[in-house]
Amino acid sequence: ETPDGVKVGSAVTEVSWWENRVFKDGAALQSEIKGEAAVLDLGNGRYLFALLSHANDSGYMAGLAPRIVVDRDGLAWSLEAIKRAEGLSGRIAVPSEHFPMLVTFTDIKDPKSVKEVDPANLGATFGAGYALKSITLEVANEAVTEGNVATVLGWTKTHAGYLSGKKILDHDRPESNLTLGNFLQKTKQ
Repeated sequence: ETPDGVKVGSAVTEVSWWENRVFKDGAALQSEIKGEAAVLDLGNGRYLFALLSHANDSGYMAGLAPRIVVDRDGLAWSLEAIKRAEGLSGRIAVPSEHFPMLVTFTDIKDPKSVKEVDPANLGATFGAGYALKSITLEVANEAVTEGNVATVLGWTKTHAGYLSGKKILDHDRPESNLTLGNFLQKTKQ
């Protein structure tokens, strides 16, 4: 919700899961994602990004559908949960505890200006009249979204490392620990 009405953004991400054949002290499953963050144009040069992964959870997108199935059906993380996640149909509301990390930039041309956005209080970042109505997940058979992030963030081809420009983690600002990998995975920039 914005002062100018409802705005909608989306992205199609490809998620692949397979059994970890090694499995010695490691995860039973491995995953790979291909796609980009969802970009929501709020107008007036302001954008909201729903990231592919959190600064501290690189497997966020790969685990989203199974987490929803786990919450709904009480299943443990398993091949069964993956198969059930692959069988999801229609739009499913993402519970707030499973929301992606949301960020914006105070200056879209400056990666250092990245700022985490509280999904429960968009107004704190964008002003009165801004509120998150919903986040949904839909299993679809469509082409992976490419190019939206690079179009909005013109610096994606020239920036490397943490968006903050620092070489070490910034514990005071977790959003500064983000890299382009949180926005783009195995897509063309």
